Amino acid sequence: MTARHATTWYMGLAVIATFAASSFVSGLLYGQVIVPRLSSVRSVPMWWWGAASLPIVIAAFAMGWMVHSARAFVLWSLTAAVGINLYIAWASLTGRPGFVNQPSALTNPIAFWTLDLGAMAVMVGIVVAIALAMRTGLFERRPPNLTPRRGR
Repeated sequence: MTARHATTWYMGLAVIATFAASSFVSGLLYGQVIVPRLSSVRSVPMWWWGAASLPIVIAAFAMGWMVHSARAFVLWSLTAAVGINLYIAWASLTGRPGFVNQPSALTNPIAFWTLDLGAMAVMVGIVVAIALAMRTGLFERRPPNLTPRRGR
């Protein structure tokens, strides 16, 4: 294994761990802030959901500032989705608040690890692309080389 491949593996594992941890923190915010207030409100305000998902959005923005190639963009978006889906699967298995009535990871794991994983990668990719565009617009004169390389 070359140093480049090792770096790719380490970064992938770091992205998975970061997004699993940010999903866990988001779940804690949901369980500790939103759930206790559900009996007093008729519907959850949209900004509460935004606050609960803020750790994941922050992690995606940080990842967007570090992306320098199309390959990294795709790989990191997919590995981020794996981290989020790992948390969702764990939360479904353990019956965490918010995942009791949504057992897609348990009832249909093939769709969960294919279709849902792809949808999650697209959602993370959108936030990463926004952060990349902000970084490019604020600090760089030209956009990073996001076109795939042809041959070597």
